Amino acid sequence: MFNTKKTVAKKIRTKTEEKIEVELEDGAMAIAYPLFVSKVEEGDRLLVNTTAVDLGLGTGGYHYVICNLDEAAHTGEDSAHIMKLRYTPLQFSTRSVDSQESKHHETLADKTSIESMPVIVGSLHSQLPSFAATAKHLNPQVKIAYIMTDGAALPLSISNLVSELKEKGLIDTTITCGQAYGGDYDAVNIYSALTCAKYV
Repeated sequence: MFNTKKTVAKKIRTKTEEKIEVELEDGAMAIAYPLFVSKVEEGDRLLVNTTAVDLGLGTGGYHYVICNLDEAAHTGEDSAHIMKLRYTPLQFSTRSVDSQESKHHETLADKTSIESMPVIVGSLHSQLPSFAATAKHLNPQVKIAYIMTDGAALPLSISNLVSELKEKGLIDTTITCGQAYGGDYDAVNIYSALTCAKYV
């Protein structure tokens, strides 16, 4: 099932480099990602994906902006070759740490071990604060990299929790891997994400 509707942006609620929250003409809320929709202004006509809300899923009640119908064109500036959301209408390229055009490629190319680097695996996103706070309490100098896989949400910017933990200094860097995107660093898979956490 893939539900869409045309609507109008009534009010911009919040706007960051990674995410725009917009109130729609019917009072519903939607999220636009500037990666796909470079601008949203009040009065713009939007095409939104309503599927999760229509199904009553736990997505916070948000629709997602597919495109701004008043935007003439959207052109990215990066010529990277690693693709995310492959073979979908929203596929895009990203500068992955393990791609040949990355400045980190040579650093990571021959790495085959994370050399006893501690790794904590959590099954729930909500476990992150307790892991990070405990590690920083035990050793305030420890550097913590949060690796977000593509097991649930794909855009890192959907997580207000991660933003808050970074602001508070409880996590130092973020790495997205697989089809997830938007971290400080991006990796093709969990293996290159772990080597990035260790060596970059």
